[in-house]
Amino acid sequence: MGAWTMLTGVFDQETMRVRLYVNGKLEGQNTVPTVWSAQGAFTVGSNIGVGNFFKGSVDQVQGWGQVLTDDQVASLYGHRYFDTISKTTGTGSGGVSLAADDNACAARFDGSGTGQIDSGRPANLRTEKSYTVEAWVYHSWTADDVAAHGAIDPNGRAVVGMDDPQFSAELLGYHPLPDANGVVHPKWTMLISSTPTDPGAWWAVSDADAVDNTWVHLSATYDASTGTMAFYVNGKKQNTYLGTTNGQGITSRPSTGDLFIGRGVWNGQRSDQWYGDVAGVRVYAGVRDMALVGSDRVEDDPRQLLAG
Repeated sequence: MGAWTMLTGVFDQETMRVRLYVNGKLEGQNTVPTVWSAQGAFTVGSNIGVGNFFKGSVDQVQGWGQVLTDDQVASLYGHRYFDTISKTTGTGSGGVSLAADDNACAARFDGSGTGQIDSGRPANLRTEKSYTVEAWVYHSWTADDVAAHGAIDPNGRAVVGMDDPQFSAELLGYHPLPDANGVVHPKWTMLISSTPTDPGAWWAVSDADAVDNTWVHLSATYDASTGTMAFYVNGKKQNTYLGTTNGQGITSRPSTGDLFIGRGVWNGQRSDQWYGDVAGVRVYAGVRDMALVGSDRVEDDPRQLLAG
């Protein structure tokens, strides 16, 4: 009583579920047996103007013709880097901020190499077991960067990395890599470290060159039962590998630290600092079905967040 509260109601026609959020956090949900198409006016402050009159103040009423996700509702309230599983927020520091444009849920990393988001350690994530990692990424490379450093970003970049004393157990992101003729190409990459004490690793690499300054969805899986890794760019499986034949013969190792967005650890140092935007980071225990990853990709698409 006597305090402003943000209420958000969401109805998902596909599942026939109604969800209620209080101050950006899911507080309750239920399934309804049937719905109808309302024909009257949209009314604020009462039940169609004849009853249940609200006593108090109402402000910033908004409506969307779409289902908002947990992340989107959290961003409306101002939660920064919200974890929809643990209902907590990650800790951002250095050169990272929420994007100030239409991509309301995107974390923007500047070129200082100092930005990071400490997401804590997911309770059920064990990198020696099967897992899936996903993210929407936007790798920045401006005209000024080209003038200063060349057409290709010469630095490795990590969207998601596990914090370990010497080497991250996995790094999802970007690297400049040479082809058979020694010509360097920008590539999307997934790296799985083979040992905690030296830089050995298995790589999955995008077949085509990475494209700067555009949103791309990356996802990768590790299947501990078969010792295989797989890598997908915008939902399409990639078939280029380094240190492994067809992504086979891999044994991912345990990680010890938190999950970080925007950097990794290599040779005992902060490494692979991200440059650009990141949205829709998801990490799952187990190998997620690619149809479900595709649903995640559509749901988290930052180009569509809060549209309409």
